[in-house]
Amino acid sequence: MGKDRERGQISAFDFAVVRQAFQQSVWEQGIAEGRWPDHAKRLFQQLTDEGADDDMIGHIIAR
Repeated sequence: MGKDRERGQISAFDFAVVRQAFQQSVWEQGIAEGRWPDHAKRLFQQLTDEGADDDMIGHIIAR
């Protein structure tokens, strides 16, 4: 993902990619809803090389 951002920020496009990847991986892997926050944090880290705060995770896992 793009590295032309300030530390701790991602573009709206990158966020949409992370959210779509999260939704698809939850569906494909059958991840229980109780494990979604941890899964979202790991996925976000893997895709962006950044950490995500709780608000960001909340937006990723929102229905």
